[in-house]
Amino acid sequence: MGMKAVATVVFFLALSFSLSATLVLRENIQFDFDVWRVNSDQRLTLEDFMRQSEGFIIEKIDIEGHCDELGSEYYNLELSEKRALAVYDVLVERVPDEGDYEIRYVGERHPLSLKNDDLNRCVVVTMYLLEPNVHYRGENLTVDLFPEEFPKRVAMEPTEVQPVKQTRQPPKSTLIPENFKELGQFRIESIYFHGNSAVVKSESDPALEELAEFMLFYDDIHIRIEGHVNGKMGRGYLKKASRSNPERHAYKNGKDLSLARAESVKDYLVAQGVDESRVECEGKGGSEMLYKRPKTQKENAANRRIEIIIVNN
Repeated sequence: MGMKAVATVVFFLALSFSLSATLVLRENIQFDFDVWRVNSDQRLTLEDFMRQSEGFIIEKIDIEGHCDELGSEYYNLELSEKRALAVYDVLVERVPDEGDYEIRYVGERHPLSLKNDDLNRCVVVTMYLLEPNVHYRGENLTVDLFPEEFPKRVAMEPTEVQPVKQTRQPPKSTLIPENFKELGQFRIESIYFHGNSAVVKSESDPALEELAEFMLFYDDIHIRIEGHVNGKMGRGYLKKASRSNPERHAYKNGKDLSLARAESVKDYLVAQGVDESRVECEGKGGSEMLYKRPKTQKENAANRRIEIIIVNN
């Protein structure tokens, strides 16, 4: 779960901004490390924040995404964009976008704090409000001075605007087949682990993100994650291998290792907001190798795989 947003800041701008003082509300929505999805607590904070606009005219809503400095500059910029758009998606549910939103994402640039990097994992939302009778300086100045040159406006009855029904689009997929329901299962070969370890390599991020988006969109699907390893692995081999793997942990056998790898994938999905009751794990060890006698690195890699089984199909 993300950290709770800090308190709303309320202040007034100078009268030069408009004919009447403009009310400005600001909220910082904090995120946990490497997380961009809005959780339930953050959603409630945003809904309470937008509720304060009732009785006012919304002049503008600024959304600015930030990030810490722990990743690459490109990755941080992309992460701050995802956070800003995730907050935007929540806000437009309450206040539809009529051209008054402005979204920016700055990544690690322009940090909010130079001492505490945790505070930089956030989205800053600023809402500018006007009293209903406020208009911009000079808006009707010419009309006031030369009323004879402007015909009087006839008040029109307001027309009822029917809300446009928005349908959610399935996430774009490059790894998951379109006919996954017919197949009942699919294989994700681009989730890689460090040797003899359950630690996922960073190049697996795109595949993990796609799987998480798949699970969050199809929220009625339950899956079993099956882990596979390349051959039979004895306790003696894995004990020696533990001296060099990232965990320094000696797994009992290949089945134990493959289960730990499946559970690593589940842990990622749960961290992204997938209900853990929808995911079960099983370690297959080396009992179902695609290549019984692998001769190439590609065949070795194919044996080390994660398979997804849809259990409520």
